[in-house]
Amino acid sequence: MTACHGKRIISAAVLICLMFSCAISFALDEIKLKNGNVIKGSIMKTGKSGISFELAGEKAVITVPLGNVDRLNIETPVSFRLAENSYFANSYDQAYENYMKTIDRYGGFSYGEDAFFKAADCQIKLGNAGKAIELYNMYLGDYPGAKSVNRARMKLAVILAKDGDYDGAVKAYDAVIRSRDEAQRLDAYYGSAEAYFSKGAYEQALVNYLKIAVLYYDKGKIASEAKFKSGECYEKLGERKMALVTYKEIVEEYPKSEVAVKSEAKIKELEKNGK
Repeated sequence: MTACHGKRIISAAVLICLMFSCAISFALDEIKLKNGNVIKGSIMKTGKSGISFELAGEKAVITVPLGNVDRLNIETPVSFRLAENSYFANSYDQAYENYMKTIDRYGGFSYGEDAFFKAADCQIKLGNAGKAIELYNMYLGDYPGAKSVNRARMKLAVILAKDGDYDGAVKAYDAVIRSRDEAQRLDAYYGSAEAYFSKGAYEQALVNYLKIAVLYYDKGKIASEAKFKSGECYEKLGERKMALVTYKEIVEEYPKSEVAVKSEAKIKELEKNGK
């Protein structure tokens, strides 16, 4: 009985060891390549030249070109967890430091990609817009094929516009417009138009506002707002009649809306000044 019991204890111990061994193997970083192959090991660093990767069970370190990478399968990095804790505690300096550690290891993939956006947000909260711009430019320059490039361009454009760099903002928005991904194209058109308007380039602003009003007429509020802004562009350009026509169309097309109320006020103002 004792011997049998002892065997059971040994068997249980062996089972626990086997389970622990499996847990370790599953905890390894994985890189799934675009050809479907998966390699396991430990990611050491990610940069322009590729991902430095130590192969599981070997001392060999290889560099995997970024263009060959489909995605990373990893557990939440300790640095990322620490960064998140600091971020929610409003300790943005400490959060930034750990987000950067995550970026250094995982670059523009998986948690590294999220870390870029969080690190930039930390710098915004710390009042360092220039550093946030630098981070987004780093992401776009080092990982042009990453899944969130347009998201980064949009974030970058907003910061640049707030910083008064309207040309830089337009450039970022136009990159989104030209991309194959249509998900943020409407917002990019509007952002570009707003940047042009802010810098006093009313003709260019008008073109983009009209594109939204015509191509995205079924998008409700943003389409009506774009058409209203096109009326303001006509005013800035001295095209009083076109502005008046635009505001009257808005009242007909979007009755009882906020933009219709604003348009009615514009109509009264223009007709009064016209007399």
